[in-house]
Amino acid sequence: MTAALYLIRTVYDAKLKADLRLFEGFVSFKQRGNKSQHVQDVEMLRRIVKRAEHSQDLIYSAAELKINEGDVLQSAFLVAGLDCGVPAVITAAKN
Repeated sequence: MTAALYLIRTVYDAKLKADLRLFEGFVSFKQRGNKSQHVQDVEMLRRIVKRAEHSQDLIYSAAELKINEGDVLQSAFLVAGLDCGVPAVITAAKN
């Protein structure tokens, strides 16, 4: 995450006039004892993002992540002074 902060800070400070979409994957909830397959995890996330219109049941917006209406969600990037909004969450493809 530290490396991502440096990258995001540089992009944020550049004040680009075009949209730039970056994707970061934090894959969790793996079966205990199973070895991580990082390449497969990235490929799965890429497939879901590329076919987002067909993967809506796997993508949750910030508003959908709230448990209670009054919940306030904030990005971890706010700690670094970057207000980039709360990213969507992608769940693993259903088997």
